[in-house]
Amino acid sequence: MLMATTAISEVNLLLWLWHVTDLFGFVYKYELVSGTKEPRTWATHVTAYPNPTSERATIGFELETAAKVRLNVYDQQGRLVHAVAEQSMGAGKQSFTWEANAAQPGMYLYHLLVDGGVVTGLVSVVR
Repeated sequence: MLMATTAISEVNLLLWLWHVTDLFGFVYKYELVSGTKEPRTWATHVTAYPNPTSERATIGFELETAAKVRLNVYDQQGRLVHAVAEQSMGAGKQSFTWEANAAQPGMYLYHLLVDGGVVTGLVSVVR
């Protein structure tokens, strides 16, 4: 299963980013940039492990530069299940942990928002 997200940034800059996530949670980034401003920071190497999970899942990612990062988890109907974290983080490998022990078994979407861009992935909760 492949998933893609597309984003357009601020005025005076057209920035198309296409993130494709493979079955193992690896994200491949394609971008087309035109304009005068620098593109925003995006997370790469996004993974969720263990997946499937029964208690908690760690969402790992790598930032090229320091950025404000937020992680939200949604159920299959698009309802917000948990706002995991929102904070500024430095460049390099980072991670958030989602405590999934209160979640019902099923598939959940996580949205990793980095300076306005979004990477989406799936986490399966089993009992």
